Amino acid sequence: MKYFKQYQRSYWESPYGIKVRSSGHFALPPERPEPRRFADFAELFWCRSGCGEFLLNGIRHRIHPGEVFYYPPGSFHNYRALSDPFEYYFLAVQGPAVPLLQTMLKITPGVKACGAVPTELFERIERKLLSPLNRDQMDVLCSAFEILSCVAVPRAKNSPELSRAEQVKLMIEEEFTNETFDVNAIAARLQMHRVSLGRIFRNTYHITISDYLRNYRLNHARSLLARGNVPIHEIAHGSGFHSVSYFSRCIRKATGRSPLQLYGEPLEEP
Repeated sequence: MKYFKQYQRSYWESPYGIKVRSSGHFALPPERPEPRRFADFAELFWCRSGCGEFLLNGIRHRIHPGEVFYYPPGSFHNYRALSDPFEYYFLAVQGPAVPLLQTMLKITPGVKACGAVPTELFERIERKLLSPLNRDQMDVLCSAFEILSCVAVPRAKNSPELSRAEQVKLMIEEEFTNETFDVNAIAARLQMHRVSLGRIFRNTYHITISDYLRNYRLNHARSLLARGNVPIHEIAHGSGFHSVSYFSRCIRKATGRSPLQLYGEPLEEP
């Protein structure tokens, strides 16, 4: 995976005492730690792959895939990648109402296991954060509140089936770029028969593992196609498709259009 920093910073003047300050998606190398800084805003980091280390009040904390680290307002932010790379999504919220929201949701500083990254919420924020329209900024706030709610109340873990299904989703988010990654590989890693595992996943999410994996790859590819700055063959292989021709067939079946026709065309707002 290449290193990258993708983020947006908002300059919207919120009348509500709270706003999303910034949000993004980073993949950092271990040899270049982020600079230490003081922040008057709250910020959470949701690990997608790899491992990172965060320092808070003299204590070092490590986070792994599916875990979140939360810095409250008024903290010194000091963290670094321990893996090559350390990939995460982040969300920063700012304003006088943040401490109250933090108290209401009972979100405490430090590490918390929260499951798979809700990438669709982060991506929705990134698409709309620069908009001058109040309705778009309200949608940004709603998405941020939903992310914070996922941190405050992680999905139930007392159901073995739900836990297995979430493990499958997390594995797909981590491994979808691997062209050899498929249902057999997932079942082998979880030491389950693929039929039994498929039944659990379908009962939980009402979609097969194969369809979910293919759709996840397609959504990732369509996001890259919309940017129009990555060659199509790199998008195909970087999204887990073993050939450009197979990628083209899947795109055409899903959208009725070829990758070239979608290249550089912005995605429709949800």
